[in-house]
Amino acid sequence: NQSTNKDFKEILNSAIDENQKGTLLSGDAVADLIFKYPELTNKVIDTGNGYKFESGALEEVRKAQIDQATTAINTQINTAKQTLDSTKDRLKQYSDEIGAIKNLADAQKAFAIAQGASIATSHDPTLDKNSQEYIDYMNKQANIKSSLAAFITASAEIDADQKKLDALKAGADYIGSNNYQKADNSKSSTENTALKNAEAELDYK
Repeated sequence: NQSTNKDFKEILNSAIDENQKGTLLSGDAVADLIFKYPELTNKVIDTGNGYKFESGALEEVRKAQIDQATTAINTQINTAKQTLDSTKDRLKQYSDEIGAIKNLADAQKAFAIAQGASIATSHDPTLDKNSQEYIDYMNKQANIKSSLAAFITASAEIDADQKKLDALKAGADYIGSNNYQKADNSKSSTENTALKNAEAELDYK
């Protein structure tokens, strides 16, 4: 459950802050954390007035989460790059029609041109829509647009995932610092959105 995982993440972030400030935790808070993160079971210190965790224990759990997120996003990036490479190979056969496609901007421009050409051709009253020449042309345009769309999608995915990685790295830099949550909240809205999107993709198990 994504909502539950988000709640646990917020409890963990809060506990890191409290531990850093020397504030003791309640038994309920400790129980919640141990339930979600069993590796903390033997890291609890009972002070007699409340509980705290051994130095660095909570931070290690949080860093492990970010490592997990980073690995997952890197896998997504590699998959998108493979799609990009295979799509580039397919597009080479249409270089006479659309030119060389080197980046997202090239692909978007070429797609718009191909889309316009398809629409104009389909509405041309002088053409025989049943001729093989017309059918072959429209099929070719459809293949071009399909390949360009795949290129555009993969490029956009890589860009979005890279932003998530940058946000996760920024989040990792705050772990273990005083006022971790405040530092996290002080980041720009763009960074925070990217970080939340990156973390939301994972069910931290």
